[in-house]
Amino acid sequence: MKLNVPNRVLSVLPPAPLLTAGLFLALLTPQLSASPAPQKRDAKEQPKGVALIKSTFQKVDKDQDGSVSVAESQNARIPSALFDEHDVDGTKSLNADEFVVLYKDLLVKANKPVTQDLVSEVARIQARRRALEQEAKKAEDARKAQEAKRVEDARKGQADQNAQGAPVTPGAKEAQPAKQQPVRGVQSAPAPSVVPSDAATPVDPDVIPEAKAPVAEVVKDPGATPEETAKRVEEARRKQADLDETRIREARIKAAEQAEARTKAGRIKAAEEAAAQAEARTKAGRIKAAEQAAEARIRAAREKAAAEAAANGSGGAPPNPGELKGERIPDGKVKSVKRTVQSVTRKGETPPSAGKPAATPPAGAPAAQPIGRPAAQPAGKPAGAAPDRAQPETVKPETVKPETAKPETVKPATSKPADRGADRSKTDPGKGR
Repeated sequence: MKLNVPNRVLSVLPPAPLLTAGLFLALLTPQLSASPAPQKRDAKEQPKGVALIKSTFQKVDKDQDGSVSVAESQNARIPSALFDEHDVDGTKSLNADEFVVLYKDLLVKANKPVTQDLVSEVARIQARRRALEQEAKKAEDARKAQEAKRVEDARKGQADQNAQGAPVTPGAKEAQPAKQQPVRGVQSAPAPSVVPSDAATPVDPDVIPEAKAPVAEVVKDPGATPEETAKRVEEARRKQADLDETRIREARIKAAEQAEARTKAGRIKAAEEAAAQAEARTKAGRIKAAEQAAEARIRAAREKAAAEAAANGSGGAPPNPGELKGERIPDGKVKSVKRTVQSVTRKGETPPSAGKPAATPPAGAPAAQPIGRPAAQPAGKPAGAAPDRAQPETVKPETVKPETAKPETVKPATSKPADRGADRSKTDPGKGR
């Protein structure tokens, strides 16, 4: 096979395209020389246009990974300036479409004829690039608008919460400038927002973790058709929308749970405070009632003591019925009366009232009893009746005997405790002191 391409390329191409053309010839020559016999092929069978470029791409791609790396391009003597110019996606490698465009540009610079199928293929590749760029731009604009809307909604929600007088956690005023800082720089960089994991911190349902949109990864796929790319972009958007909706719903649920927990805690605290206040009031009332009762008892005791003191200090007033019933009589008064009686009976003297005529008791009245002893109950009176008050009388010395004197008119009743006491006083005047 006779090739006249090198002579024409060497005379026309500049230094860099000359190297590229030489590369292609060097790649094609070993394959031709390795054929078993030089056979002539028709012009129709020779690769032309896109088929020739794809065949060359497969030869340059040594590792067969679908792209030409920097090392492979250097081995193929492709200038680094051309490599960087046609590396549109910035992956430091040339895919099949980028290699086709690079080859077509080399043919144009070398004034080589370009087939119609190559022109159509390059136009298709460029149209797909523009469509992908537009889709990427739209996706980026939509993401920025959505992020700005989220930030604005978060700000409005916070303003509404502050206007309603919601409880603010400690440190919220200090954290407010840091929270608003991403809002001012939302046009330059996305605002990093994270859902708080602490149960004590209020959750803003509209501020969710920023998700990385997979549209950029879709744009970098070089082997997809425009229809496939559009379909994949739409699917990525749908997945992103579902993810955002799920995160927003979870954040709102968590915020509602935290609000309910705060409300429940407030109710419990209010109930505890009300119970404590009621218990304090009850305790204070009991203490006050006890103090009032104690004061009433003390006042009654004082009044009683004052009444007794007034009754005891009345001089020769007769004893009241309460004293005859066994109540306590002042010891001084009892002892003074007993001493007077004993002194009179020992000396045989007449008491101070002896010069006066003795009062004669009426007929049927009981005999006088010694002073300081209750009178014996007559036989006709019931046991619980108050005894008659004894009248003082003149004691005669000749008739009074300290040990054996016994009134003739007294008939002791052995069935009554008062009679037994009267008998003891008659036999032993010294008892009862």
